[in-house]
Amino acid sequence: MRIEAAELRILELPLKFRFETSFGVQTKRTILLLRLFGEGLEGLGEGVMERLPLYREET
Repeated sequence: MRIEAAELRILELPLKFRFETSFGVQTKRTILLLRLFGEGLEGLGEGVMERLPLYREET
């Protein structure tokens, strides 16, 4: 598929309940949505990331 256009959206979704740890309090999540268009087709992708570059044992 040859990509002819791309659409990128950043959404901030409120959490139903706040999430609190020793790092702070979260009341929303940031979601990245990507749509790719080409040759009559459409592809979708998503990414969920933290607002700050946190490092954990899995990093």
